[in-house]
Amino acid sequence: MKYRIDEAKSKIEFKATAPFHKFKGWSEKGFEGEIDIDFKNNIINDIEVIIKTEFFETGDKLKNHEMQKYIKSNKIPNASFKLSEFKKMIKLEVYPDAESYEIIVIGVLSFMNIERELELNIKASKTEDRLYADVYFDWSFKNYKLKPPHILFIKLKDIVNISAYLEFLK
Repeated sequence: MKYRIDEAKSKIEFKATAPFHKFKGWSEKGFEGEIDIDFKNNIINDIEVIIKTEFFETGDKLKNHEMQKYIKSNKIPNASFKLSEFKKMIKLEVYPDAESYEIIVIGVLSFMNIERELELNIKASKTEDRLYADVYFDWSFKNYKLKPPHILFIKLKDIVNISAYLEFLK
């Protein structure tokens, strides 16, 4: 069964740290994509999620400008995840009114036109017409052969914590 992403209900957040500082960002729009999932056989056939980087937000105009300049959102407008290998999908007995699953997949995360394989652990639940997915992972500048940016003389550490809440419609 194919589900398409509900842009109005999906969100991604990222947290970066620097000495004595924490930076938060998010995006609540600019999502596209779908998932093809077979609940009868507990298999995922395909996942593709695209996010427009122009909608990345920090709540601070100067930080937004520096971030957009660093990620070159005017030249490289999208980041994406594409399934390359399905590993497992286990049905959990957690909620009485929704089916819940633990899912592990490997896919290609493309950011700034640099592609790297990434394993994702996904917590998902399903109702009659919706699929909800929570994804958490650590992203590294070094893995993408990028230098962490400087923001106002503050250098970010290598690891960025990313969490995504994605909601899909039948």
